[in-house]
Amino acid sequence: MSRYKDFQVFQFVDLGAGATSILLKNAAKAESRGFDAGLAWRASSRLDIGIRVGWNQAVFKQFDNCSTTIDCTGHRLPYAPKFSSALTLKYVLPMPSLDGNLELYGEYGRRGKSFSDPVNDPVTQMIPARDLVNVRVGFFPNGAQWDIGLWVRNLFDEDAAAIRGRDFLGNEFTRRIDPRTVGLEARLSF
Repeated sequence: MSRYKDFQVFQFVDLGAGATSILLKNAAKAESRGFDAGLAWRASSRLDIGIRVGWNQAVFKQFDNCSTTIDCTGHRLPYAPKFSSALTLKYVLPMPSLDGNLELYGEYGRRGKSFSDPVNDPVTQMIPARDLVNVRVGFFPNGAQWDIGLWVRNLFDEDAAAIRGRDFLGNEFTRRIDPRTVGLEARLSF
């Protein structure tokens, strides 16, 4: 558990007439408690399975001057999802004809919903939960100091919000997660 006294947050403040300003506010007290647990299992000489689960209750314990009309005491801290999880699989396939191994790796991750601001407005500040799948196929020659791999991040090209907020003119904006990305990598160890 972590406890914060004099916790500070940046917030946009409406000055009227279409103008806004950023203000550093003292949120007084915040608390974060939770757990993160992982399990790695060698299911066979070729298959590894990993599971990770995290739960986090991160809230403002006192934040009564959050806005002119809202007391944010008890609201969730910005960008702090309650739940996150991941499942990983790695399978090694011997390739005797190529004198090496082919390694297949997959990762599924889930990040729960969060909010971009202490007000926790579900319409303008909620970051929805998202699921992402990443994969990699690599070739590892026996006895060599190099390997090569092809990877794909965000395999199913999920379109989800990563950040939401307001600019200095008061306009709402949303930054999306990266789209499907494909890469080729080669590593040399020495």
